[in-house]
Amino acid sequence: MHRAFSLFFVCTMLAAGGCANTGNTVQDSSTAGAAEDNTRSRPQTRREARAERRAAKRDAREERAVGRGIQIVRVGNFEGEIHGTPGEGSLFSELRIGMSKSQVFNMIGPGTDLKAYQTGKAFIPFYYGGDRYRTEAFYEGSGRLAFTARGRLVAIIHDASEDGYQ
Repeated sequence: MHRAFSLFFVCTMLAAGGCANTGNTVQDSSTAGAAEDNTRSRPQTRREARAERRAAKRDAREERAVGRGIQIVRVGNFEGEIHGTPGEGSLFSELRIGMSKSQVFNMIGPGTDLKAYQTGKAFIPFYYGGDRYRTEAFYEGSGRLAFTARGRLVAIIHDASEDGYQ
């Protein structure tokens, strides 16, 4: 059993390029004697590769969101969502993504009902970020507001048919 596992591990490492590739240049057999070498078109560092992957994921997420009528808003490193458009005289018209829960409650009140729930990130081992659970405040005739565990406004859901209770 141990031998089979170590053989599997070695083959996996070789397939991943652990010792099959020692540099970032590719030399074709037809140009083996040529002085120039062809470099791969990939980022120089792991940090740049991660940044490119994050940007691609963010662009794909924004594209899906726009199709569903969701506006994604960034304030510095903080990101939130606005669903729908505010109605005339809406309570939510002056709110901004990233505001604290106390700022929001001082402006428009605590709402008619509150609900707390866990997000999927609560089940990630060793994840200590502030988005493990959220709190939603319901407002009759206006919609809902979602706050992170650290008390920042992360979602504004405009819904004029909201009854104010969960």
